[in-house]
Amino acid sequence: MALYVYQHGVLSINWKIEKVFRLFFPEFSNKVTWTVIIAGLGLTSSSILQNILNEILATEFNIKILGSYDSLVGIVLITLGLTHNILLQREKTKIEVNGRFDSEAKKEALSREHDLKLYQKVTKGFEEYFLTEYISSLTDDHSYSRNDKARLHDFVYYSQETEYDFLNTELNEKFTEFGQALSKVMNWTALHFFHHPSHIVMENQTYCLYPELNPDRGGEDDRLGKYNKHALEIVNLTDELLEKYKLFRSCVKRELYI
Repeated sequence: MALYVYQHGVLSINWKIEKVFRLFFPEFSNKVTWTVIIAGLGLTSSSILQNILNEILATEFNIKILGSYDSLVGIVLITLGLTHNILLQREKTKIEVNGRFDSEAKKEALSREHDLKLYQKVTKGFEEYFLTEYISSLTDDHSYSRNDKARLHDFVYYSQETEYDFLNTELNEKFTEFGQALSKVMNWTALHFFHHPSHIVMENQTYCLYPELNPDRGGEDDRLGKYNKHALEIVNLTDELLEKYKLFRSCVKRELYI
């Protein structure tokens, strides 16, 4: 992706340079221009000889057999030829510019349409409160349920698979960072949260932060300091997660207008 953006940028710059060059140094590619300019040059160069010969004839014999306005006609023809060529090339450049803008606008529209459909796909069935409730449960009660985790886990998968890459570079970057932050939280809780109560098995199982260190869950009071250290760690991780989600969602609004 980065290579494509770089190459596209270089090509775009080269094209702009070529456009400016052609504006001031247009191509002499059409037959009308060549014909008119060659005729003008012929008249101009021949008229110089004619003027010399006319002067000699006028001085020696007092006669004048060649036209005295050929040089002027030649200059006019050259001017007309150059003007015609410049106007023609400018019109061609305008057409190319408009065509390029139309093409780029079409590509942008297709890119946005792709990203919009992808966003709708990866967020299908998702509500923002799923995330806020999950974070709130982790930081306030130091617990989460299997269902809380399951309805968010797809984001981790989507953010890791190239099949679900957004074409918009910034949007894809924000989505990847959100997925990584979510994965970090889930991996951390998998190591530090445990089935509780341990003797009860439920379909929507609850997992808690080190129950044996928490006096409210039957743990020992003298180990509360260690427990609080782990509790602070999950707060820091979820703060980062929420921030990454907000950045991703803001980018969606800015780029996809939803």
